[in-house]
Amino acid sequence: MSQCNIVCLAIDRLHVGYLGAYGNTWIRTPAFDRLAAESFVFDRATIDSPDLAIQYRSLWLGLHALCPESRAAGRPTLIERLNTSGYRSVLLTDEPIVAEHPLAARFEERVEIRSDVRGAVVARSVEETDAAQFFAAACDWLESAREPFFLWLHTGTLGRIWDAPIEFREQYTDEDDPPADSWADVPDRTFPKDFDPDELLGIAHAYAGQVSLVDQLLGSFLGALDETGSAANTLLICWSPRGFPLGMHRRVGSCDEAIYSELVHVPWIWRFPEVNTGRSQALVQPADLYATILEQCGIYPEGQLRVGEARSIMPLTHGQGSATFDRACMSGLAGQRGIVVPAWSLRLSQVEVEGVDPAATQDIQAELFAKPDDWLEVNEVSDRCREIAVQLEAAFSAFSQDCQTGVPAEPAKLATELMVGIE
Repeated sequence: MSQCNIVCLAIDRLHVGYLGAYGNTWIRTPAFDRLAAESFVFDRATIDSPDLAIQYRSLWLGLHALCPESRAAGRPTLIERLNTSGYRSVLLTDEPIVAEHPLAARFEERVEIRSDVRGAVVARSVEETDAAQFFAAACDWLESAREPFFLWLHTGTLGRIWDAPIEFREQYTDEDDPPADSWADVPDRTFPKDFDPDELLGIAHAYAGQVSLVDQLLGSFLGALDETGSAANTLLICWSPRGFPLGMHRRVGSCDEAIYSELVHVPWIWRFPEVNTGRSQALVQPADLYATILEQCGIYPEGQLRVGEARSIMPLTHGQGSATFDRACMSGLAGQRGIVVPAWSLRLSQVEVEGVDPAATQDIQAELFAKPDDWLEVNEVSDRCREIAVQLEAAFSAFSQDCQTGVPAEPAKLATELMVGIE
């Protein structure tokens, strides 16, 4: 297999429900939609941790977040595997956590774009925005790219500042809506039960405007890639490491990083050098990027696949191998845990008990949601489906334990009632 260029574009805090390619009908995202039409799209990509540093270990080492550090010892990074195969590896990011990640040192070149948003206001033009600075640097790098290259791009702009010109959010405001505000600070708080819906609507419009800005800049980046003449020989992966809660569970912004779908369900769009388009309902996770890129480049892992290690999604793009992608597990802050299967999603969290030391054992709250119909996880049904919740908790525990020991990966069939709903 001939070498192709690789571009990994991570747009952090991108809400999957705000893209036309994922069913949104009121936000204009032509660049994302065009890219999706040329790509293989995964409808149920799920992160394994909202902790960015932990998730980047998954991406670059091909190990699930639940795997202990002992399993990472001696394991070559994706970057090292590509370096030794003749790729020029470059990391370009505006996120300090990514730029300073211990594994980032493996890149041959690192470009950190420093962004100071203190006292920032809505920009007067697209060129003055925080996001434009990042995409301009990415386009500039492409002009002098030496092939084959491995370009990793990460922007945290959606979680840092909403400075799109005011007309970007005004385009989503109806006559009966409150006028668009001109604040640029990213909201990050929990709303009270009696919150003002107009306030939440204004936040949604501001976020939609910011997504439209990123979409416009993405279009410019794709155009720049086309102008290099290398687009036809480039694997382009566009995804989000984390979503952005917008009030479905009264949370807006990162808050406590509660692992509901607004945070953990993310877009995953893969444009292959060869024509390979379609969609999949398989449950894919960050570590799978590692194995897939290596297989695309003709580099194959050694030894038997073990639980928690990266699985290549290539069979999925040809309608095969879905049996090994039937669950997605995740861990979160403050003891949160979760598992998603074809027909259900379970979130487990610790409940603080008044008068009890927080370090002591806490009660566990289980929240169960039917999938895929309850896409936004609005209707909690654990009180009506307790047996399902018990089965899912057991499935999570088994996967977590297997990640610790690294037993060989073998397809483990889920109970029929956990599979209903998948095609």
